Order: sequence, then structure tokens, then C-alpha cells
Amino acid sequence: MRQLTAFDLHYLISELKLEGAKIDKFYMSENEEIIISIHIPNTGKRMLRMAAPNMLFLTEQKEEMPEKPKSFVQFLRKHLSNARIRAVQQIGFERIVEIVCTTKEGTFRLIMELFGKGNIILCRDDMQIISALQLKKWSDREIKGGLKYEYLKRDANFLTITEEELAALYKKSSLSTVKFLAIELGLGGIFAEEVALSAGVDKAKHDDSFIMPLFSAISSLREEKSRPMLIIEEVPIDFSPVELKIYKDKERQEFSSMNELLERLALETIRARESTRKNKAKLAEIERLKKIIAVQEENIALMQKEASELQAKGEAIYQNYTLIAEILSEIEKARKKFSLGEIKARLKGHHIIKELNEEKKEIIIEI
Repeated sequence: MRQLTAFDLHYLISELKLEGAKIDKFYMSENEEIIISIHIPNTGKRMLRMAAPNMLFLTEQKEEMPEKPKSFVQFLRKHLSNARIRAVQQIGFERIVEIVCTTKEGTFRLIMELFGKGNIILCRDDMQIISALQLKKWSDREIKGGLKYEYLKRDANFLTITEEELAALYKKSSLSTVKFLAIELGLGGIFAEEVALSAGVDKAKHDDSFIMPLFSAISSLREEKSRPMLIIEEVPIDFSPVELKIYKDKERQEFSSMNELLERLALETIRARESTRKNKAKLAEIERLKKIIAVQEENIALMQKEASELQAKGEAIYQNYTLIAEILSEIEKARKKFSLGEIKARLKGHHIIKELNEEKKEIIIEI
């Protein structure tokens, strides 16, 4: 399933009415998913789950968390426990969400970047970075404690762009129409395809005559009412906050809100991941037990072989007891008359007695 786009976020953020909510505690899953336990007035306790760059949703469900929180979570707890949420907002038309919080110490901004590999950054009100989940550096931008956080700057905002601004930006671009819409307007692939289809233009071409129909299609998409849905081909293949022409013939499952849709997708992903982890652990345990069984079977085989050999020796001794007793008696008598060397010389070539070992006190015979 694809990542969230700025268009998806536009609808999601409009649903999250968290102003005035109190932050209770921060958690982090093994997959570096940040979970904020909050209390919403007239609603109760909820979990705001953030996993950059893949998910953001509000839920009642909470899973077991590691007993020892990671350093970034400890940092968030230190600064934001018992904070009040004053605003949750999308920055421009970017895949960036900002949660503004206030505490006795002042105002803080928790920023979630939902692009690239994603990141979560804690800043002061003046945008000075306190800490981040990931420290990063680019040629023109750096995420590091003590530096000022800089938002990504785009030449146009899809939500507010005028026809004149669109014309100027489009004429300056050399990209195909669909790439222009996806990259320079920040729509992402699926919604860029929708605008091109609605405008009735060749998405692979770039022609100034496309500007007017493109702006008309952009205006129509901006005015679409929320109608969240999963697009299904036996299994879910995509999702959208609004109805799309490109999926008009596809089966769909509608939801009451974008948050409900994302919660469903995210929890299914989490459950599938947990199931995979448990299956891997089971397989690893099965392999460990197989190795133990193999070693035990090998030891049993050796012990059975040894037991069989000992039994055969015991039976041979029993069957030749009289002979063995006579040999021992004769050797004992000879020791009183002759030295060990003389006895060995006399026994050389003996058909039954093969060796005398005084050090080990052994007589080796063949019967």
C-alpha cells in the first residue's frame, strides 16, 4: 500500500479535533512508532500513533510497549508530559504535520515529516531543534539539536494556487504533465493521474494548452467532499479520501472518516507484522529444537552402539568364564616365578593372550 500524500493529510488533519487534549505519556514500539497517550475532552483516552513516514491516526487500541523507553521517548516525556495540545496542522501542502503544545515551560512544536524515510522532531516555539528521532544532514538542510528547523519550501500550494500561478509554474517546467502535478504540485502519483484524467489531457505530454483544463480539474478536486474509501481488487490495492474517476469501475469499501480508514489499514499492518514476528520466532524455536533432537538422536545411537558392544563383551566373558579364570590364575602364578619381561617373552605369539599392560593392570585376550 502507498504512503500518505499531502492530499490525504489535508483531509485527515481536518478530522483530528485535538485542541485542548492533554498529553499523558509517550511510548515507542519496536518499529520506532511513536504513540502518544492523550485525553480528549468529552471523548476520553485515545492513542495518537505516528510512524514516519507511513502512518498517522487516532485509535482507542494500545499494544504492549517495551519496558525500557528509548532515549528519544524519554526526551519527549521530559518536555511534553502533561502538555496541552493547542493545534494540529499541516504545513502548507507538504507531508509535514505540526503539533503545537504548551506546558509550564512554554510552547513546543512536535513535527512529523512523512516524506523520504520520515522523521519526528521536537522544537521550541522559535523552531530551535531540541531533539529528533533521526539526525540528518543534506546539502541545504540539517536536522540537529541546537539548529533552527527549516520547513521545505515549495513554489506553489495546491490548495491555494491560482490559474495565473499555475500557468507560470507549468510554463517554467519541462516535466510531463503527470510528473509536474505529482512532483511540483506535490500531489503524488495517484492524484496527479486523477487531475490529468479529469482535465482530458495527455498525461505524458507537456503543452501550454493544458493549463486551463488542468486548473479546472484542480479546482474540482479541491472542492471534493470527504468520502474515504478503500479500493479493492479481491484485496485492498489503494485508498482515497475522495471519490476518484480512475477507480470508478473498481469495488470499494467506504468509511465514515479518513482516520477510520487509516486506522483499519495501520492496525492490519501491525497485526500482520506481529504475526510474522511470532511465526519467525516459532520457526527459530522449531529449528533450535530440531538441532537438539538431532544431537540427542546421535548420542542415543552412540550409546546404543556402546551398549551393544559392552553386551557382546559381557556375553563373551560369561561364555568363557572358566578359561579367563584359568588365564588369570596362571598369570598370577607366573608373576611369582618370572619377571614381567620374561612372562611377555614366553607369551609372544600366544593365540589367546595378546598383551600384558602392568601400568594399566590390563590383560588383553582374544576369545
